[in-house]
Amino acid sequence: IIKKVCAIFWVSQSLKMITPMYSIKTHLILLSTVTIVACSSDSDVVQKTLTNTDWTLETVLESDDLARNTLRLDTTWRLSLQADGRIDGDGFCQVGSGQWQSDDTTLNIIDWNEEKIALCSVTDIPPVVERVIPRLFGGETFTQRIDGGRLFLETDDNVQMVFSGRVRREGEQVVPFETLVRENDAGRVTSLVEANSLGSTQFVVYRDAASLNADLAAAQPAEFEVYNRVELPVIDFDSSIVVGAYLPFDPQQNSDVLVRGVRVAESGLEIEIAHFSPHVPDETTLRCGGDDDESAPWTLVLIDSVIEPVRIAEMARAFCSGVPVPD
Repeated sequence: IIKKVCAIFWVSQSLKMITPMYSIKTHLILLSTVTIVACSSDSDVVQKTLTNTDWTLETVLESDDLARNTLRLDTTWRLSLQADGRIDGDGFCQVGSGQWQSDDTTLNIIDWNEEKIALCSVTDIPPVVERVIPRLFGGETFTQRIDGGRLFLETDDNVQMVFSGRVRREGEQVVPFETLVRENDAGRVTSLVEANSLGSTQFVVYRDAASLNADLAAAQPAEFEVYNRVELPVIDFDSSIVVGAYLPFDPQQNSDVLVRGVRVAESGLEIEIAHFSPHVPDETTLRCGGDDDESAPWTLVLIDSVIEPVRIAEMARAFCSGVPVPD
């Protein structure tokens, strides 16, 4: 505050020296203008962060629940707030839009309307989401704060929603994609995944059928039953690529991996991948455990673009790198 006052005084004195017609009235106008700008700067930063970021609901904490409810990667809502007051979102086979209102400390969504996505079916919606989401979209006012790239929304009765954020780039465009394979079966631990069992997640960009089919065959040994085999469609690699993401095998904890979005910008093609496992460190995992299911998840995604270069953007989850267990 002292620095701002000093700056105002310095500017006013400088103008007084330069402009003979300088008056007390001019001084007051300048003081009011600079003060308004200074006082509104923090609010502007909050609003800009809200509207320049895509938010994905990751974790819900209820007042009667000691453990954080970390949502599965495919059972969440994603929200996009626009500077003109509009808000769009999608989740659980629904797409919706409405209006949002916010100040420095609160946020609420009004006039929300949603519709079902055709040919989509989700039956396993987490109960905690069924309880909390209607409150978010029903106009209830939430206390909001942004910390460490995460958006926290809280109610008076201690319900907390934690969103991870992805900053949007100017001029970026959404690219269509289709998930061809998404497996989380411990029985599919093969040489392809075992070779990477002690390392980090492996990402592969397939630009031809030969390399894709070779890795798919390695992920489906001959001893697998015929009904478990994945059959890929015919892919035109002149206009598309396939991206594979393979998480390290872990014999003690369940993991997951999912492509959440694909976008093209000046820097090329960006593929947004979300995953969690013991190999994805998070400073908040002290309250989070894992189940006893061993897994080596992997996914193949068809992307309708051949733009280069291709960049993998690994999403940081908002709390809990693994699946939480009750205390």
